[in-house]
Amino acid sequence: MTTENQEKPLKKVLKKNKPYHINFRIILLLSALPGLWSCSANKLLSEGQYYYDGAQIVYESDSLSKSQKKELNGVLEPMLRPVPNKKILGNRLKVWFYTKAGDPTNEKSLRYWMKNKLGEAPVYMTDVNTERSANLLKNTLENNGFFQAEVIGDTLLKKKEGKAEYKITVGPRYSIRKVFLLPDSSALSDYINDLPEKSFLKPGDSYNFEAIKAERERIDGILKENGYYLFNADYVLMRVDSTVGKFQVDISAVLKRNTPSIALKPWFIDSIFIYADYDPSQDSIKVDSSQWNKNYYIIDPKNRYKPKVFDRTIFLSSGERYNRTDHNKTLNRLVNVGTFRFVRNRFEELSTNNDSGHLNSYYYLVNAKRRSARFESTAKTTSANFGGIEFNLSFRNRNTFKSAEQLYFNLFGGLDVQFGGQNKGYNIYRIGAEGGINWPRFVLLKLAPTSAFVPKTNLNVGYEWQQRQKLYTLITLRSSFGWAWKKNLRTEQEFKPFNITYVNSNNVTREYMDQVSRDSNLFRIIEQQLILGPSYSHVYTNTIDQKKKNGWYYKGSVKLSNNGLGLLQGAKAKEENYKSLLDVRYSQFVKTEHDLRFYRRLSSTKTDKQWVSRLNIGVGVPNGNSLQLPFIEQFFTGGSNSLRAFRVRSVGPGTYRPPVQTNTFLPDLVGDIKLELNTELRVPLFSIVKGAVFADAGNVWLFNENPLKPGAKFSSKFISEMAVGVGAGLRFDIGGIFLLRLDLGMPVRKPWLPQGNRWVFSDIEFGSSTWRIENLVFNLAVGLPF
Repeated sequence: MTTENQEKPLKKVLKKNKPYHINFRIILLLSALPGLWSCSANKLLSEGQYYYDGAQIVYESDSLSKSQKKELNGVLEPMLRPVPNKKILGNRLKVWFYTKAGDPTNEKSLRYWMKNKLGEAPVYMTDVNTERSANLLKNTLENNGFFQAEVIGDTLLKKKEGKAEYKITVGPRYSIRKVFLLPDSSALSDYINDLPEKSFLKPGDSYNFEAIKAERERIDGILKENGYYLFNADYVLMRVDSTVGKFQVDISAVLKRNTPSIALKPWFIDSIFIYADYDPSQDSIKVDSSQWNKNYYIIDPKNRYKPKVFDRTIFLSSGERYNRTDHNKTLNRLVNVGTFRFVRNRFEELSTNNDSGHLNSYYYLVNAKRRSARFESTAKTTSANFGGIEFNLSFRNRNTFKSAEQLYFNLFGGLDVQFGGQNKGYNIYRIGAEGGINWPRFVLLKLAPTSAFVPKTNLNVGYEWQQRQKLYTLITLRSSFGWAWKKNLRTEQEFKPFNITYVNSNNVTREYMDQVSRDSNLFRIIEQQLILGPSYSHVYTNTIDQKKKNGWYYKGSVKLSNNGLGLLQGAKAKEENYKSLLDVRYSQFVKTEHDLRFYRRLSSTKTDKQWVSRLNIGVGVPNGNSLQLPFIEQFFTGGSNSLRAFRVRSVGPGTYRPPVQTNTFLPDLVGDIKLELNTELRVPLFSIVKGAVFADAGNVWLFNENPLKPGAKFSSKFISEMAVGVGAGLRFDIGGIFLLRLDLGMPVRKPWLPQGNRWVFSDIEFGSSTWRIENLVFNLAVGLPF
């Protein structure tokens, strides 16, 4: 296995993918789209030409149920060739671009770009070979147990389009009667037949060729787990006997006659050599500077690493049988340590005897740069009509103390300025720094995880200064310590036994205090806050498996603050019996949040149509010393990754709507409980442009009653208090590494309106500039919303 971790600056990648720049061509195209719809590709056909409009499958037999036909369609339809041109609102727009562009030779010309980026070569009925496709469908049916299937192909022409039609007679489906695995090789049979329930071939199942191939791979995997390093799945011959009657088959897995004898021997690890500072430019490798450490030789002349780094990464052991799992774990761990840019492994075959063979294992490790610095800057806009810039200067020192630790330091800052609207002049400035150290192991815990992933221990300290111009300044101090680990590619967990956050304010203006006198809840933003407690999060996803049609993502977290201390001190905020720590009234709460996403592919490739939905639930329970969550821990909704038809932090809590004076700032609206639902249909349009339509619903609420905020408390009427918005957007996918998103949302339900008047469809007036300003929300963002 070879792994390289290379980072390319965005500027360099964009230069390489120059045709993908969002430039005047895109703007010209978008402005011309309405006129393009009148240009039909059908007018470009010659006499007697027909576009291919796809194929349909007709089952001649009534023996199949609807669910069986649906299952078969899912297997057969991907086999149909060719693939017809896509239509956009009934028009083959890509074909029109392709044909109208002609044959340009200048790669920088507009016509060349239109032909090769926007266009698509037409697919005609003359490109369809129904006989070849019928044979392919028949083979596919036979591979799925329909040995007596018949397929007849035909064509249907209508106007300027044609279809292919395949009439299928399936016959009975064969099932498995008996399975025999390596019956002629007792030395290997014990391993293969040890766990019969793991077999992909079981009596009673329908015959399936893919299952037979998977069983060969399973046999190969089992043997490699038990030392048979040179065995190969191709040495297994699967015999199928369909003459046993009653539409059944017997399957026997036997070894091919030409299987080499060395493939039938177990192999043992002899010596392990680790080149900890390998230079691929060297002509020769010196091993005289190696040192023996328990189980392996380390060649590290510059003494860059302590031997314990490899104690936690090398799973193979001298004198033991080769094991593929330990082989892969070793490679994965070396890659994930974080200090090696390149990892290569090879095995050297040594002497063999009648019973076994021996291997030397070599690991060549090319170090990444020990010190690196990086500067990033980003321009942004928000749905609250703020525009601004952010920057981040980061420094990283790898292998700081010779145990693969990583020391890092970040300096960050930014500003948000509103050039118009009610918040004009209330600009936001922020600057801060954070630093920490990352250990590739469990620190303070005597645990030795056996997964292929390196556990991490993180210590972090941060400081942030934030000024809301004309209002106040906030100073935030943070620190945390904890562990993160992965069992496999699908799951990741993090536990931080120590989290502390302290917030204090200064330079509070008279204007802000005047607003506090009218709305005392605003004081919670500038009051001292002390949060101290553990946190835990768990992530699961199967979206990495591109073969799955359905994908799931889940992230759940829980956070506690000062619950034990509040219990010991007898804090009771409801009785105004407040307690403090270090002269600061601390926050006491339990907070949990759950984010569940469902990804459904609606076409054969991942990049095509996709339906995505999300459910986000957050619940914070203030207790003891607190009546509400601290402001920095409360939930909010609205914005480019939330309810896109509403400006950020502008919905809720509940049906509450604060009175807003036109000569002052807009307050943030937050709550202790959050419920949000999003659904979005994503479709490719042309070239780098994709489209989406979406609907979002949600709100936030308070956990306890607040007399100053009527309607803000969570109740059984929460469904009727949901805000709802709809919209559409474009996504510009720049070379697969950068995605720019434009969304336009419109509210259709406003929970702060009186009951019965909350749906606002009747108020829609696209011709009114006042309505558009108040209701159309434009979001410009980087990346997908979820």
